Amino acid sequence: MINFLEEITIGIAARNEENTIINCLDSIIKSTKKASLSIRFEIIIVLNGCNDDTEKLVNEYAYFQDDKNICFKILKSQEGQIYAHKEVWKSKSNDNFIIFLDADIILNENCIASLINEMEQNKNLEIAWAKCISHKKAKSTIEKIINLPDFYPEMRKEQNYFTGRAFAIRNDRISILDKTFKAKRYIENYLRLKDGPMIDDVFLSKSILYHKGKDVIKQCDLAVVYFNPITNLYDFYLSQRRTAIECIRLDILFPEYQKKTKKYYKLIIPNSLKNKKSYGLLVCWIIYIFLKRISRLFSKLELNFKLLLCSLGFKQKPCNLWPSVLSTKRKFYE
Repeated sequence: MINFLEEITIGIAARNEENTIINCLDSIIKSTKKASLSIRFEIIIVLNGCNDDTEKLVNEYAYFQDDKNICFKILKSQEGQIYAHKEVWKSKSNDNFIIFLDADIILNENCIASLINEMEQNKNLEIAWAKCISHKKAKSTIEKIINLPDFYPEMRKEQNYFTGRAFAIRNDRISILDKTFKAKRYIENYLRLKDGPMIDDVFLSKSILYHKGKDVIKQCDLAVVYFNPITNLYDFYLSQRRTAIECIRLDILFPEYQKKTKKYYKLIIPNSLKNKKSYGLLVCWIIYIFLKRISRLFSKLELNFKLLLCSLGFKQKPCNLWPSVLSTKRKFYE
């Protein structure tokens, strides 16, 4: 039991999550009760460009919630995780760190308590993040390959950056951004650079690694979240495209990050993979890396083609920086 904090804010960015949001909220409530009976939890749900029944579902859920230690706030923001984060930082009613959660996950009962304990016991930590495990077994070899780090979460523990499905963060590195940049007008418009960073874990990892180094980011083994794995190559491509384009945007917005953080993103064979001594798993990892690299290469080629058209005067709609990966938004229990 944790009894040394009065209030903790939990922020949730929800974008078209009608299939998963209720299971997610149920698991959050159970996890908060496991954490402490005395802490007040402020749960801020930010509707992040929803056009399904997510808003209706969360309003109904909040209305019928009768726990006196839980307060719901339901807000709206434009599309993009960073916008949701800004709303949470702006609206929270305490000075403690924040726990951010995706809306398409299920928490284990120890998740909230473990993240709180990690942040309280290590005051130097900037981010404590939860272990992510697939909710369902792979139905095919290709599904296992494209989700390999999530079927073998010990691989992710060795990385220097974090995965943003569930994490606690101590300081606001988003709302206070005031960044000037140099880019040609057509690049600025197509990549929506004035909007600033869009993907929370990509930007925050780079920002913290640049300012503080790798030792202030830690995976919390006892905090576990479950999610629906990607089921097809197209969704895998979309997820990799999203990251690739965000990295290009960040290189323009924060060129100083690129050189100093590059060493943290070097490709190495995970020790956990070496220790297993499984040639089959090693082959799967090689294929995963190949698919990841080829997806990002095609993303960059697509982007360069669009920018070329823009430079030649052909009008293009601004880049879709946040395409939905639909297979991760399936119902948990079918």
